[in-house]
Amino acid sequence: MKQCPKCQANVSDTAKFCVKCGFNIKKYEEENSQNYVFCSECGARFSRGNFCPECGYPVEEESGTMSDDLSSDNISLKTFLEGLERIRSEAANEKEMRLAPFSYEENLDGTIKIYALKDSNALSITVPEGVVEIDDSAFENCKAMRVILPEGLLKIGRWAFKNSQDLASINFPESLISIGDEAFAGCVMLDVEIPSSVRRIGTDAFKDTVDDKRPKVGKTVTLGTYGNKPIEWTVLDIADNKALLLSKYALFYDRYDGKVSDFNGTLWSRCYLRGYLNGTFIKNFSSEEREKIKLTEVPNDCEGDTRDKIFALSKLEVQKYNCYEGLGLSGNSCAFWTRDLGKYVTEASYVSDGNIKVQKVTELCGVRPALWIGID
Repeated sequence: MKQCPKCQANVSDTAKFCVKCGFNIKKYEEENSQNYVFCSECGARFSRGNFCPECGYPVEEESGTMSDDLSSDNISLKTFLEGLERIRSEAANEKEMRLAPFSYEENLDGTIKIYALKDSNALSITVPEGVVEIDDSAFENCKAMRVILPEGLLKIGRWAFKNSQDLASINFPESLISIGDEAFAGCVMLDVEIPSSVRRIGTDAFKDTVDDKRPKVGKTVTLGTYGNKPIEWTVLDIADNKALLLSKYALFYDRYDGKVSDFNGTLWSRCYLRGYLNGTFIKNFSSEEREKIKLTEVPNDCEGDTRDKIFALSKLEVQKYNCYEGLGLSGNSCAFWTRDLGKYVTEASYVSDGNIKVQKVTELCGVRPALWIGID
């Protein structure tokens, strides 16, 4: 009788398989009856030869059989421990090499906090895995054009990349939750996508970046000049790579029209105000700015659509974008025209004190121009 090498059940001396667990006893005995050699470099076991087939290390033949249980176990344990130590040493060396460009500190849990870049002139920065925080001012004023951040990064500190004016590419990992004040302020080449994981974006974190200059609904932008001062516009809407802008203030007072032209009333298509906005007023923009202003199909309530670059809002647009309050350039409350007519042919509608009212087209009223500008 003999025992199954796997479950130690008693089986006959001629048994090929264990009747209890089905283990292939014959194959096991054939494999373990062969002579073998252990590689002293990597611990691999092979049948004989001058070089290890795993690592290529030259070996001295040291034959034996797996029946020498004690010696084989001792050799396996030794080579395992040596291999484990080698792996740890190689990992430590690799980690040290990856962190060589940085000044850093290691936390008790093995994670890393970077607090400085040793070579601020490096053109590319790869932050290695294991880094969870980039400290305040760590890469400030660096010359890098490209930065790769690792998954697992949680926090980017204040002023971390401030005024890195050549930085044009950076990825934000899904693990990131906090971006500090002015972290990327002054990175004038940078355009970013911020993941939904970010819970805190500090004050002016992206000031003067490409993203900061891109119109956003509710944001104030400048375009053109009036009275030698930049015109401020409020972004009302963004669609199809265009932004709808409305002047933040009533820029001037004027008539909707000088007279009632005929029985059908003074239509927007031929009124004085439309002609002035698309004629004289548009000259307040540079040629480059005028090219960005889109010729737009403008719907009208009493006639077909017109094609304008600059126009007054309609009553529906006033309601849609909640533009019921107006201010003049002096800061005082100011009524302003819409492009829609009133109930009678001699009237046009305007916005005043949170309401839409009508008055004669020959009366003076504030003008807040609107336009669509391309942002592609």
